[in-house]
Amino acid sequence: DELRTIQVSLAALFPNLPNVNAFCLLTPAQSASGLAFGCFSSLHLVNIFQSVGRDFHSQNAFDGLMEGLRELYQQPVVEAVGAGALVAHAVTGIAIARRRPGDLFTEDDIRASLHRLTGYMLASGVGLHVLQLRVLPRLTGYTPNFLLVHYYLNRFPHVFYPAFAVLVCSGVYHQCYGTLAAVQQLRSQSRFSRVGPVPYWLDGLTALGIGMGLLSVLALGGGLYRVADNSRGAAAQSVQHAIQLLRLDRWFGIRI
Repeated sequence: DELRTIQVSLAALFPNLPNVNAFCLLTPAQSASGLAFGCFSSLHLVNIFQSVGRDFHSQNAFDGLMEGLRELYQQPVVEAVGAGALVAHAVTGIAIARRRPGDLFTEDDIRASLHRLTGYMLASGVGLHVLQLRVLPRLTGYTPNFLLVHYYLNRFPHVFYPAFAVLVCSGVYHQCYGTLAAVQQLRSQSRFSRVGPVPYWLDGLTALGIGMGLLSVLALGGGLYRVADNSRGAAAQSVQHAIQLLRLDRWFGIRI
């Protein structure tokens, strides 16, 4: 086969690089899929940052932007592209990681190590995120909004405050560093180049994003301003319904 011939030729040219043929295909695919899904995740982060403010207008801005974005990215074609990019990015990332065992933390490339670690953290929350935003609304009839997140944070603070903070901060770092890495990787003629020097402005932007992320978690929990609670009862009923549907009350004793 022609592909097999190319793989053998590449392996002969680069004998000291294991699985060089796989990397030739995997790294560009991971970079391209990461940039594609980054368009979705960046909008999601902007939506979360909308919650930061000093009064209920930020709560309304959060819900308004979420509703507008929902109409966009829940279109069948757009959603299929986003889901495909996410799956491709995750699968290629896992495949690359399996070809580099023991390379999670390296002293000479701590940013890349943090990038992989935050990727694993985000991947762990994807299933729950889809369950909450796509599956349960169809079953309970309640559309996710500011008050639903607010209810989670206040009803189960020891679980959701650290979980949300870790996921938001991981999302900011993975987005900022991953965009730089993907662009440099796709522009490079070598498919094995490491990320070049990180500009100071990107470190500053990442720090600003993480700070905004932490403030957003506080705002969603009601720590920055008084939250308008005109439909908090509906949010509680939605959570109770979801707990019953998933049998969490029977299996884990979770009740509200």
